[in-house]
Amino acid sequence: RHYREFIGDARFWPWFLAASPIAHIGSLPIASRPASRGSANGGMAFDQLRAIPWVFSWIQMRALAPGWFGIGAALSSSSEAELALITHEAQDNAFVSTILDNAAQEMARARMPIVKRYAALGPGGEAMFEALDAEFNRARDTLLRVTGRTTLLQHSPVIAASIASRNPWTDVLNLIQIELLKRFAATADGGAGAERPTLQAAILSSINGIAAAMQSTG
Repeated sequence: RHYREFIGDARFWPWFLAASPIAHIGSLPIASRPASRGSANGGMAFDQLRAIPWVFSWIQMRALAPGWFGIGAALSSSSEAELALITHEAQDNAFVSTILDNAAQEMARARMPIVKRYAALGPGGEAMFEALDAEFNRARDTLLRVTGRTTLLQHSPVIAASIASRNPWTDVLNLIQIELLKRFAATADGGAGAERPTLQAAILSSINGIAAAMQSTG
């Protein structure tokens, strides 16, 4: 419910279109179908969006929100008895432990300082980031409580080391992409329109680079 409220907010889609590279992902020469079922005329409708570009965009922004957003709200609204049950199930139930471990891994791959910079590209970005950051912190705290861990990837040190090793280099790619998205948006506001093809080519290269660095698309 918390996730649906966030993405269903009237401010969300205009912000996401401006803050993420989703409008460019459909131009990548790797897809067999358009990013949106309603995008044949060049537009992109939220309710017609396909799953892969949706997740791909969140990965590019380093937020990975579909993998964890809402779990903090769910766990923090649980009673003490319910939390005790979930804590027990996290140890003995493969289904529950997989859900929690997957959420923890997606959160460990996220980089909220980078997300904040993307958020600023769209209208109302400060409020959108605050909502993401608040839920991230709540999800992290409650996940650590029910799993009894001190870090999100305490159970998977190899993956934790891999993420830590790649982060500095991936951050640079994100900062480049953010600047390119900002410049591309400026050309639509009466700037140098002749630069748009060059900027879009660079944006597509940055998408490929971040996908390789994150070892994930959508």
